[in-house]
Amino acid sequence: MTTKDESSCGNKILFMSNMYPSSEFPSFGTFVKTNEEHLVSSGNEIIKKVVIDKKGGGRISKVVRYCNFIVNGFISILFSNYDYIYAHYLTHTTIPILLAMPFKRFIFFINIHGDDLSENTWRHSLMSLWNSLLVRKAKGIILPSESFKNIFMRKYPGINPRKIHVSHSGGINLSNFSNKKKYFDKRDFFYISRIEEGKGWEALLDAVKIVKENCITKSEIIVNVYGYGNQLPIFLEKISNLKLCNNIIYHGQIEHSNVPDVFNDAKFFIFPTQRESLGLVLLESMACGTPAIVSDIDPINIIANEKSCLFFKVNDCDDLSKKLLEALDISSERYARMCEESLRISLDYSDEKSKYEISRFLKNACKD
Repeated sequence: MTTKDESSCGNKILFMSNMYPSSEFPSFGTFVKTNEEHLVSSGNEIIKKVVIDKKGGGRISKVVRYCNFIVNGFISILFSNYDYIYAHYLTHTTIPILLAMPFKRFIFFINIHGDDLSENTWRHSLMSLWNSLLVRKAKGIILPSESFKNIFMRKYPGINPRKIHVSHSGGINLSNFSNKKKYFDKRDFFYISRIEEGKGWEALLDAVKIVKENCITKSEIIVNVYGYGNQLPIFLEKISNLKLCNNIIYHGQIEHSNVPDVFNDAKFFIFPTQRESLGLVLLESMACGTPAIVSDIDPINIIANEKSCLFFKVNDCDDLSKKLLEALDISSERYARMCEESLRISLDYSDEKSKYEISRFLKNACKD
C-alpha cells in the first residue's frame, strides 16, 4: 500500500475482473474494458491488471483459470504498490480481496453488474455469504442502474447512500455509435447478445417460426444473430429443428468496434432478454437511431418508451411474433419517428458524462 495520504488516492489502480475482452473473445466484458479506458483517460494509472480474458474449454480448464486468477489477485493485492483496487463483479473477483483482508489494509471499490447481485445461480448464492462484509468494507459501490441501486439498498440495508454511485456501464461513445442510415426500407432484424440462459433466444426462435408460418408480407423475415455463449450448440440445433436456416443467419462473435456498423444496417434490434441490470446494448442501438423490439421488464421499460420501442411480454413467443409482424409492416412515417425518439433518449447516456461522474465519485470517496 502506498504511503500517500488517502486524499490523493486514485492515481494508481490495481484493476481486477473475471471478464475482460480479448481478440479471441471480443465481446467478453466489453463494458469492463470501457471502464478501464475511462479510468485511464481521467488521469489514473492502471499499475496492474488481474483479469480473465477467455472462456470455454471445459470444467477443468475453467477451474484452472479461476485458481490462477485468485492466486495472482491475492499476491498482487499483498505486494503491489497501488492507491486502490477497482474490482468488477461482487462474486469471483472479490475472492482475492476477501482472502487478503486479514493480512493487509487497503482501499477497494466494487463494480456490481447483474447476476452477482441477483443471485441467479447457486455459485452466486454461495458467494453471497460473505458479500455483506465486502460491501460494507468497500470504499464505494458502483451499480449499473437506479433499478439495481434499489435492489442493492433492500438487500444491504444500512449502507451509506454516499458510498453508492450509478454508472450506466460506462455509457455510450456517441462518436462511434451514431446514426448513419441512408434509407429506411431495410427489412432485416438483428440480435446482438450472448447466447445463454436468460437472454431469451428460445422465445425469439419460436416467434420467428410463428411469423414464418403466418407471414403475409412480401418477403420472409430475416434475423441476423451475433454472439457467443455456452448454449450455442443448443441454439444451432433448434434452428435446424425448426427449419429456420434461411431465416436465422448466425454470424458468430463480433468485435465491439464493428457493432455500430451492424446497428446502422438494421431495421430493428431484437432484445428478448429475461433480465437485465441496464441493457447497454439497447442504448447503443438507440444511439444509432435503430428502434428495438424489447421485453417489457425493468429497467428496459425505464430507459425506453413506446415511442422508441415495441414491447412484448417477457418470454412470450406469441406476443413477440405479433411485434415482429408489426415491425415488418410498419409505416415509414412511424418508423422515422421511432428512430428520432431513440436518438433523443441515447443522448442522456453519453460516455463523457459517465466518465466525468464516476471520476468525481472516486475522488470524493477517497477523501472521506
